Amino acid sequence: MDNGGSRMNKGFLAIIAIFVLVAGIGIFMVFQDNGATNGANNPETSTQATDQQTNTNPTTNNSDSQDPSSTASDAQQVTYDGSSFSPSEISISAGETVIFTNNADRSMWVASDTHPSHTDLPEFDSGQIPVGGTYSFTFEESGTWGYHNHLASHITGTVIVE
Repeated sequence: MDNGGSRMNKGFLAIIAIFVLVAGIGIFMVFQDNGATNGANNPETSTQATDQQTNTNPTTNNSDSQDPSSTASDAQQVTYDGSSFSPSEISISAGETVIFTNNADRSMWVASDTHPSHTDLPEFDSGQIPVGGTYSFTFEESGTWGYHNHLASHITGTVIVE
């Protein structure tokens, strides 16, 4: 009888272990999304889901230091095609503006390094930019500023401010 009870205990423990494992995986997946709603932070989700949460105006200017005399003609241009920024490195003078244009088929999010905290230049953080949208930022501080697409952080670029 002892053997029968021992087998039942092992079976019961195996069922409990499986339940704990499944629950742990479920909890991990919930926290993996990090509070994202409708896949807004997942670059693999559809453009429609992410664009619904962005500003409906395709032109975005989140820079508080934007020079009002700056125009598109004297600003540096960087385009995003979904796989890279072009040019991937630019050199500008302090006080110059860079305009980032989203030519991809999904939203982008230009932000300073380091991913995901964007602490190198915290004010350089566009939020989501819809397809066809732009974001301009005036670089006031000299330095080499790395940036990335927050929605696909392996896609990077550099602004060198002299």
